Amino acid sequence: MKLNWLFSLAMLSGCLTAAELKVRNLDFSEGEKHWRNAYPDVVQTGLEDGKLKMTVLKEKGSHGAFVQYFAAAPHTKLVFSADVESDQPGIAYLNVKLNKDKQEFASLNSPTAPGGRQRLELFFDTGDADAMAVLCRVQPMAGAVGKNVVFSNLALKPDTTRKIFIAGDSTVENWNRAGDRAGWGQMLQKFCPPDVRVINLAVGGRSTRSFVAEKRWEKLLAQLSPGDLVLIQFGHNDQKKDSPERYAPADGSYQEYLKRFIADVRERRGEVVLCTPVARRIFDGAKVRNTLGGYPEAVRKVGAETGTPVIDLYNATVAALEKYGPEKSAELFYVTPEQQPDRTHFNRAGAELVAGEVARALKEKQLPAPRE
Repeated sequence: MKLNWLFSLAMLSGCLTAAELKVRNLDFSEGEKHWRNAYPDVVQTGLEDGKLKMTVLKEKGSHGAFVQYFAAAPHTKLVFSADVESDQPGIAYLNVKLNKDKQEFASLNSPTAPGGRQRLELFFDTGDADAMAVLCRVQPMAGAVGKNVVFSNLALKPDTTRKIFIAGDSTVENWNRAGDRAGWGQMLQKFCPPDVRVINLAVGGRSTRSFVAEKRWEKLLAQLSPGDLVLIQFGHNDQKKDSPERYAPADGSYQEYLKRFIADVRERRGEVVLCTPVARRIFDGAKVRNTLGGYPEAVRKVGAETGTPVIDLYNATVAALEKYGPEKSAELFYVTPEQQPDRTHFNRAGAELVAGEVARALKEKQLPAPRE
Protein backbone atom coordinates (compact mmCIF):
# COMPACT_ATOMS: atom_id res chain seq x y z
CA MET A 1 0.00 0.00 0.00
CA LYS A 2 1.50 3.32 -1.06
CA LEU A 3 1.07 6.15 1.43
CA ASN A 4 1.50 9.84 0.72
CA TRP A 5 3.26 11.05 3.85
CA LEU A 6 4.95 14.11 2.43
CA PHE A 7 3.14 17.37 3.06
CA SER A 8 3.68 20.84 1.65
CA LEU A 9 4.92 24.01 3.28
CA ALA A 10 1.51 25.49 2.60
CA MET A 11 0.31 23.68 5.72
CA LEU A 12 2.52 25.98 7.78
CA SER A 13 0.58 29.10 6.86
CA GLY A 14 -1.10 29.14 10.28
CA CYS A 15 2.22 29.38 12.15
CA LEU A 16 3.14 32.39 14.24
CA THR A 17 5.27 34.95 12.45
CA ALA A 18 8.72 35.87 13.75
CA ALA A 19 7.29 39.17 15.03
CA GLU A 20 4.54 37.41 16.95
CA LEU A 21 7.07 35.10 18.57
CA LYS A 22 8.85 38.14 20.02
CA VAL A 23 5.86 38.96 22.19
CA ARG A 24 7.77 37.25 24.97
CA ASN A 25 11.51 36.91 25.35
CA LEU A 26 12.81 33.34 25.48
CA ASP A 27 16.56 33.83 25.81
CA PHE A 28 16.68 35.39 29.33
CA SER A 29 18.41 38.50 27.88
CA GLU A 30 15.94 40.69 29.77
CA GLY A 31 16.42 38.81 33.00
CA GLU A 32 13.30 37.53 34.74
CA LYS A 33 11.04 40.18 33.20
CA HIS A 34 8.75 37.63 31.57
CA TRP A 35 9.64 34.60 33.66
CA ARG A 36 8.98 33.42 37.20
CA ASN A 37 10.19 30.64 39.45
CA ALA A 38 6.96 28.72 40.14
CA TYR A 39 8.48 26.59 42.92
CA PRO A 40 11.15 28.58 44.79
CA ASP A 41 11.14 25.99 47.59
CA VAL A 42 12.16 23.27 45.09
CA VAL A 43 14.80 25.02 42.99
CA GLN A 44 16.95 28.10 43.30
CA THR A 45 17.25 30.08 40.07
CA GLY A 46 19.80 32.56 38.81
CA LEU A 47 20.47 34.31 35.50
CA GLU A 48 23.90 35.10 34.09
CA ASP A 49 25.07 35.84 30.53
CA GLY A 50 21.70 34.88 29.06
CA LYS A 51 21.68 31.50 30.83
CA LEU A 52 19.38 30.13 33.49
CA LYS A 53 20.94 28.12 36.32
CA MET A 54 18.60 25.99 38.43
CA THR A 55 19.88 24.33 41.63
CA VAL A 56 17.89 21.51 43.21
CA LEU A 57 16.90 22.15 46.84
CA LYS A 58 14.76 19.04 47.55
CA GLU A 59 14.99 15.30 46.88
CA LYS A 60 11.32 14.87 46.02
CA GLY A 61 8.02 16.73 45.68
CA SER A 62 6.89 19.19 43.03
CA HIS A 63 9.02 19.55 39.94
CA GLY A 64 10.89 22.84 39.77
CA ALA A 65 9.63 25.15 37.05
CA PHE A 66 10.80 28.42 35.50
CA VAL A 67 7.75 29.49 33.50
CA GLN A 68 6.49 32.05 31.01
CA TYR A 69 2.89 32.51 29.79
CA PHE A 70 1.54 34.06 26.60
CA ALA A 71 -1.24 33.88 24.05
CA ALA A 72 -1.19 31.10 21.47
CA ALA A 73 -2.44 31.00 17.91
CA PRO A 74 -4.67 27.91 17.50
CA HIS A 75 -3.49 25.04 15.30
CA THR A 76 0.10 26.19 15.06
CA LYS A 77 3.03 23.82 14.68
CA LEU A 78 5.90 24.88 16.94
CA VAL A 79 9.17 23.62 18.37
CA PHE A 80 10.41 24.67 21.83
CA SER A 81 14.15 24.01 22.21
CA ALA A 82 17.07 24.66 24.54
CA ASP A 83 20.63 23.64 25.25
CA VAL A 84 20.70 21.90 28.61
CA GLU A 85 23.76 21.14 30.72
CA SER A 86 23.08 18.95 33.74
CA ASP A 87 25.21 17.67 36.62
CA GLN A 88 22.97 14.62 36.91
CA PRO A 89 21.17 12.69 34.17
CA GLY A 90 17.41 12.41 34.03
CA ILE A 91 16.38 15.47 36.06
CA ALA A 92 15.94 18.21 33.44
CA TYR A 93 13.40 18.58 30.65
CA LEU A 94 11.25 21.06 28.73
CA ASN A 95 7.51 21.34 29.30
CA VAL A 96 4.68 23.03 27.39
CA LYS A 97 1.20 23.51 28.81
CA LEU A 98 -1.74 24.29 26.52
CA ASN A 99 -4.91 25.99 27.74
CA LYS A 100 -8.35 26.78 26.33
CA ASP A 101 -10.68 29.15 28.19
CA LYS A 102 -8.28 29.03 31.17
CA GLN A 103 -8.45 25.24 31.40
CA GLU A 104 -5.33 23.13 30.80
CA PHE A 105 -5.96 20.36 28.27
CA ALA A 106 -2.41 19.16 27.56
CA SER A 107 0.93 19.06 29.32
CA LEU A 108 3.73 17.95 26.97
CA ASN A 109 7.28 17.00 27.95
CA SER A 110 10.53 16.63 26.06
CA PRO A 111 12.86 13.71 26.86
CA THR A 112 14.95 14.20 29.99
CA ALA A 113 18.50 15.40 29.48
CA PRO A 114 21.36 12.99 30.08
CA GLY A 115 24.37 14.21 32.01
CA GLY A 116 26.57 16.79 30.32
CA ARG A 117 25.38 19.04 27.51
CA GLN A 118 22.37 18.12 25.36
CA ARG A 119 20.06 19.84 22.90
CA LEU A 120 16.43 19.23 23.88
CA GLU A 121 13.50 19.84 21.53
CA LEU A 122 9.77 19.59 22.11
CA PHE A 123 7.60 19.55 18.99
CA PHE A 124 3.88 20.25 19.35
CA ASP A 125 0.73 21.56 17.75
CA THR A 126 -1.20 24.17 19.75
CA GLY A 127 -4.51 22.60 18.68
CA ASP A 128 -7.45 24.52 20.14
CA ALA A 129 -5.30 26.41 22.65
CA ASP A 130 -5.77 30.13 23.15
CA ALA A 131 -2.98 30.37 25.73
CA MET A 132 0.17 28.46 26.52
CA ALA A 133 3.08 28.25 28.93
CA VAL A 134 6.68 27.22 28.27
CA LEU A 135 8.67 25.83 31.18
CA CYS A 136 12.23 24.84 31.99
CA ARG A 137 11.78 22.03 34.49
CA VAL A 138 13.81 20.04 37.00
CA GLN A 139 12.68 16.81 38.65
CA PRO A 140 13.86 16.42 42.26
CA MET A 141 15.13 12.94 43.05
CA ALA A 142 17.41 11.13 45.48
CA GLY A 143 20.96 12.41 45.21
CA ALA A 144 19.96 15.50 43.24
CA VAL A 145 20.12 18.08 46.04
CA GLY A 146 22.77 20.64 45.17
CA LYS A 147 22.95 19.50 41.55
CA ASN A 148 22.80 22.18 38.87
CA VAL A 149 21.06 22.45 35.51
CA VAL A 150 21.80 25.25 33.04
CA PHE A 151 19.33 26.17 30.29
CA SER A 152 20.48 28.37 27.41
CA ASN A 153 19.67 29.29 23.81
CA LEU A 154 15.93 28.90 24.30
CA ALA A 155 13.83 29.24 21.18
CA LEU A 156 10.19 28.90 20.19
CA LYS A 157 9.87 28.69 16.42
CA PRO A 158 7.53 27.50 13.69
CA ASP A 159 8.07 23.80 13.07
CA THR A 160 8.83 22.83 9.48
CA THR A 161 9.92 19.24 10.16
CA ARG A 162 8.07 16.06 9.34
CA LYS A 163 7.60 13.87 12.39
CA ILE A 164 7.42 10.22 13.36
CA PHE A 165 5.72 9.59 16.70
CA ILE A 166 6.20 6.24 18.42
CA ALA A 167 3.90 4.61 21.00
CA GLY A 168 5.19 1.46 22.63
CA ASP A 169 6.81 -0.35 25.55
CA SER A 170 10.29 -0.89 27.02
CA THR A 171 11.63 -2.60 23.88
CA VAL A 172 11.01 0.70 22.07
CA GLU A 173 11.56 3.43 24.70
CA ASN A 174 14.44 5.88 25.04
CA TRP A 175 16.83 4.57 27.67
CA ASN A 176 19.00 7.44 28.92
CA ARG A 177 20.25 5.92 32.14
CA ALA A 178 23.71 4.43 32.62
CA GLY A 179 24.43 1.20 30.78
CA ASP A 180 24.09 -0.18 27.29
CA ARG A 181 20.33 -0.83 27.27
CA ALA A 182 18.36 0.78 24.44
CA GLY A 183 14.98 0.67 22.72
CA TRP A 184 14.77 0.61 18.96
CA GLY A 185 12.79 3.87 18.97
CA GLN A 186 15.75 5.85 20.27
CA MET A 187 17.95 4.53 17.44
CA LEU A 188 15.55 5.29 14.59
CA GLN A 189 16.58 8.94 14.17
CA LYS A 190 20.01 8.02 12.77
CA PHE A 191 18.31 6.26 9.83
CA CYS A 192 16.08 9.23 8.94
CA PRO A 193 16.84 12.23 6.71
CA PRO A 194 17.52 15.60 8.37
CA ASP A 195 13.99 16.93 7.80
CA VAL A 196 12.35 14.02 9.68
CA ARG A 197 12.22 14.12 13.48
CA VAL A 198 11.52 11.04 15.63
CA ILE A 199 9.50 11.71 18.80
CA ASN A 200 9.60 8.54 20.86
CA LEU A 201 6.83 8.46 23.49
CA ALA A 202 7.19 4.75 24.28
CA VAL A 203 7.42 3.94 28.01
CA GLY A 204 8.49 0.73 29.71
CA GLY A 205 5.85 -1.52 31.24
CA ARG A 206 2.97 -0.14 29.18
CA SER A 207 0.35 -2.00 27.22
CA THR A 208 -2.31 -0.71 24.84
CA ARG A 209 -4.68 -0.53 27.81
CA SER A 210 -2.39 1.31 30.24
CA PHE A 211 -1.06 3.66 27.55
CA VAL A 212 -4.63 4.90 27.16
CA ALA A 213 -5.55 4.81 30.86
CA GLU A 214 -2.52 6.91 31.79
CA LYS A 215 -3.48 9.46 29.09
CA ARG A 216 -0.21 8.90 27.26
CA TRP A 217 -2.10 8.31 24.02
CA GLU A 218 -4.03 11.52 24.63
CA LYS A 219 -0.75 13.44 24.92
CA LEU A 220 0.53 11.91 21.69
CA LEU A 221 -2.61 13.03 19.87
CA ALA A 222 -2.23 16.52 21.32
CA GLN A 223 1.12 16.82 19.50
CA LEU A 224 -0.02 15.22 16.24
CA SER A 225 -0.44 17.33 13.12
CA PRO A 226 -1.88 16.39 9.71
CA GLY A 227 0.67 14.42 7.74
CA ASP A 228 2.59 13.13 10.76
CA LEU A 229 3.33 9.42 11.05
CA VAL A 230 2.61 7.25 14.11
CA LEU A 231 4.35 3.90 14.72
CA ILE A 232 2.71 1.60 17.28
CA GLN A 233 4.22 -1.49 18.95
CA PHE A 234 2.67 -3.18 21.99
CA GLY A 235 2.15 -6.77 23.11
CA HIS A 236 4.76 -7.66 25.72
CA ASN A 237 2.73 -6.24 28.60
CA ASP A 238 -0.74 -6.77 27.10
CA GLN A 239 -0.27 -10.51 27.68
CA LYS A 240 0.23 -10.18 31.46
CA LYS A 241 -2.95 -11.73 32.91
CA ASP A 242 -1.77 -11.08 36.49
CA SER A 243 -1.80 -7.33 35.80
CA PRO A 244 -5.43 -6.33 35.14
CA GLU A 245 -4.50 -2.69 34.59
CA ARG A 246 -2.42 -3.81 31.60
CA TYR A 247 -3.93 -7.07 30.36
CA ALA A 248 -5.57 -6.91 26.93
CA PRO A 249 -6.32 -10.31 25.33
CA ALA A 250 -4.89 -10.79 21.85
CA ASP A 251 -8.26 -11.91 20.48
CA GLY A 252 -10.19 -9.15 22.25
CA SER A 253 -9.41 -5.70 23.66
CA TYR A 254 -5.85 -5.66 22.27
CA GLN A 255 -7.28 -5.52 18.76
CA GLU A 256 -9.92 -3.00 19.82
CA TYR A 257 -7.27 -0.65 21.22
CA LEU A 258 -5.21 -0.93 18.03
CA LYS A 259 -8.29 -0.09 15.97
CA ARG A 260 -8.95 2.89 18.21
CA PHE A 261 -5.38 4.12 17.70
CA ILE A 262 -5.77 3.81 13.94
CA ALA A 263 -9.09 5.68 13.92
CA ASP A 264 -7.75 8.47 16.16
CA VAL A 265 -4.71 9.09 13.95
CA ARG A 266 -6.72 9.02 10.73
CA GLU A 267 -9.29 11.41 12.20
CA ARG A 268 -6.42 13.88 12.62
CA ARG A 269 -5.24 13.21 9.04
CA GLY A 270 -2.07 11.45 10.18
CA GLU A 271 -0.58 8.21 8.88
CA VAL A 272 -0.31 5.12 11.07
CA VAL A 273 1.79 1.96 10.85
CA LEU A 274 1.45 -1.03 13.19
CA CYS A 275 4.46 -3.07 14.31
CA THR A 276 4.25 -6.62 15.61
CA PRO A 277 6.04 -7.02 18.98
CA VAL A 278 9.71 -8.02 18.84
CA ALA A 279 10.66 -11.58 19.82
CA ARG A 280 12.30 -12.50 23.12
CA ARG A 281 15.67 -14.26 23.11
CA ILE A 282 14.35 -17.62 24.31
CA PHE A 283 15.29 -20.68 22.29
CA ASP A 284 14.11 -24.26 21.97
CA GLY A 285 17.20 -25.76 20.43
CA ALA A 286 18.08 -23.63 17.40
CA LYS A 287 14.59 -22.14 17.08
CA VAL A 288 13.14 -19.12 18.86
CA ARG A 289 10.26 -20.03 21.13
CA ASN A 290 7.03 -18.06 20.61
CA THR A 291 6.49 -16.41 24.00
CA LEU A 292 4.08 -13.82 22.57
CA GLY A 293 1.22 -16.16 21.71
CA GLY A 294 -1.35 -14.68 19.35
CA TYR A 295 -0.24 -11.04 19.66
CA PRO A 296 1.86 -10.83 16.47
CA GLU A 297 -0.93 -12.43 14.45
CA ALA A 298 -3.49 -10.09 16.06
CA VAL A 299 -1.51 -7.10 14.73
CA ARG A 300 -1.44 -8.60 11.25
CA LYS A 301 -5.19 -9.23 11.43
CA VAL A 302 -5.99 -5.65 12.46
CA GLY A 303 -3.73 -4.36 9.72
CA ALA A 304 -5.53 -6.44 7.10
CA GLU A 305 -9.00 -5.49 8.38
CA THR A 306 -8.29 -1.74 8.50
CA GLY A 307 -5.99 -1.40 5.51
CA THR A 308 -3.13 -0.35 7.77
CA PRO A 309 0.51 -1.09 6.89
CA VAL A 310 2.23 -3.55 9.24
CA ILE A 311 5.96 -3.86 9.91
CA ASP A 312 6.47 -7.46 11.03
CA LEU A 313 9.17 -6.99 13.66
CA TYR A 314 8.31 -10.32 15.26
CA ASN A 315 9.28 -12.34 12.20
CA ALA A 316 12.22 -10.04 11.51
CA THR A 317 13.66 -10.47 15.02
CA VAL A 318 13.02 -14.23 15.00
CA ALA A 319 14.97 -14.46 11.76
CA ALA A 320 17.83 -12.34 13.15
CA LEU A 321 18.03 -14.32 16.41
CA GLU A 322 18.04 -17.67 14.64
CA LYS A 323 20.70 -16.43 12.23
CA TYR A 324 22.91 -15.45 15.18
CA GLY A 325 22.05 -18.60 17.14
CA PRO A 326 21.31 -19.20 20.84
CA GLU A 327 24.73 -18.06 22.09
CA LYS A 328 25.89 -15.34 19.68
CA SER A 329 22.48 -13.62 19.77
CA ALA A 330 23.39 -12.52 23.31
CA GLU A 331 25.51 -9.86 21.60
CA LEU A 332 22.25 -8.03 20.75
CA PHE A 333 20.78 -7.94 24.27
CA TYR A 334 21.28 -5.98 27.44
CA VAL A 335 23.22 -7.38 30.40
CA THR A 336 22.19 -6.11 33.85
CA PRO A 337 24.67 -4.48 36.26
CA GLU A 338 24.60 -7.82 38.11
CA GLN A 339 25.79 -9.45 34.86
CA GLN A 340 22.48 -11.21 34.32
CA PRO A 341 21.45 -11.66 30.67
CA ASP A 342 18.25 -9.85 29.71
CA ARG A 343 16.29 -11.82 27.14
CA THR A 344 13.76 -9.07 26.34
CA HIS A 345 15.60 -5.75 26.14
CA PHE A 346 18.21 -4.85 23.56
CA ASN A 347 21.60 -3.27 23.92
CA ARG A 348 22.49 -0.47 21.53
CA ALA A 349 23.63 -2.88 18.83
CA GLY A 350 20.40 -4.86 18.97
CA ALA A 351 18.22 -1.75 19.09
CA GLU A 352 20.04 -0.34 16.07
CA LEU A 353 19.52 -3.58 14.16
CA VAL A 354 15.75 -3.41 14.77
CA ALA A 355 15.61 0.33 13.99
CA GLY A 356 17.34 -0.41 10.71
CA GLU A 357 14.60 -2.93 9.87
CA VAL A 358 11.94 -0.33 10.68
CA ALA A 359 13.68 2.22 8.44
CA ARG A 360 13.98 -0.33 5.62
CA ALA A 361 10.27 -1.15 5.87
CA LEU A 362 9.29 2.54 5.92
CA LYS A 363 11.32 3.15 2.79
CA GLU A 364 9.70 0.13 1.13
CA LYS A 365 6.26 1.54 1.97
CA GLN A 366 7.37 4.96 0.67
CA LEU A 367 7.19 6.51 4.11
CA PRO A 368 10.12 8.51 5.62
CA ALA A 369 13.15 6.82 4.14
CA PRO A 370 16.60 6.20 5.63
CA ARG A 371 19.65 7.90 4.22
CA GLU A 372 21.24 6.23 1.24
